[in-house]
Amino acid sequence: MTCADPNHPPKAERRRGDAFAVTSAFFAAVYLLAFRSANAAAPRDAAVFAMLACATVFNGGYALARARRRPRRPSRVTVVSIVVFAVLTILGNVGVAGALGHLDPGLTSTLLQTQVFVVGLGGWLFLRKRITGHFVVGACFEVGGFAVLGIHDPAAAAVDPAGVAFALLSSVSFGAMLLYTRKVIDRIDPVGVNVARLALAVAIMAAYLVPRGEMTRLSGWAWLMTALAAACGPFISRLFVMYAVRHINASRTKLLTLLTPVIAFGLDLLVRGTKPLPRELLGAGLILGGVLLPILARTAPAE
Repeated sequence: MTCADPNHPPKAERRRGDAFAVTSAFFAAVYLLAFRSANAAAPRDAAVFAMLACATVFNGGYALARARRRPRRPSRVTVVSIVVFAVLTILGNVGVAGALGHLDPGLTSTLLQTQVFVVGLGGWLFLRKRITGHFVVGACFEVGGFAVLGIHDPAAAAVDPAGVAFALLSSVSFGAMLLYTRKVIDRIDPVGVNVARLALAVAIMAAYLVPRGEMTRLSGWAWLMTALAAACGPFISRLFVMYAVRHINASRTKLLTLLTPVIAFGLDLLVRGTKPLPRELLGAGLILGGVLLPILARTAPAE
């Protein structure tokens, strides 16, 4: 059952949607921890390839299970979308893998939330969407957060600039994917395109990884962790987001999935005993505050 008015859902619908969104945030945090373990056990490109291959299997199985009609010949916009999404998928996941090699999962997850601003700025540049004052103030919070992370503190471990750069590469890639999706969503089958872009991304990576013998460097543990990451992130977490927006609006869903960095920090502390530095927490807090401001503004009663 879907909610008739997602902006003002009944209490039972809101609780159900909230539960789906929080569940999505939890599995997204587990994805980051599992993907970091995979990266520690295998070369970055090979780990990304294995994760995308597993994600293709999971999402392909789901697509086949819900298929109700015979496939039609893909349109030109569908083919172009698959290629664009495949390239952005590779860049985005290489960015996540690279970030996890230098930063902890909580901080990586926080930096990935900056795609809210990538989407906002890209929407203004390419889709003629208006930029609000809340967006500008939120962006200032973001800049402040990055400034705090960039402060050199000889008494504490430095936040690796390479990790931040990888995280921003991922943020820009996934933000661009969302923008392009908005542009073509009425002319494509999103489930079919999702599976096809994953399969094409795997094929592209296989073309240069297999001849170099990179896949032989993947241990059984690396495959297990990449499979866990693929199941928790691109599959289960995304599926629960889809369920959530059936019952609550997209802004509320995004707000609740911002719990992912908090959960990731907590799980990292429980699993590895890694405590974030005060500077990391302050910078992450400013960045999350910047993300929250425009989202809260959209969920205000005047919306």
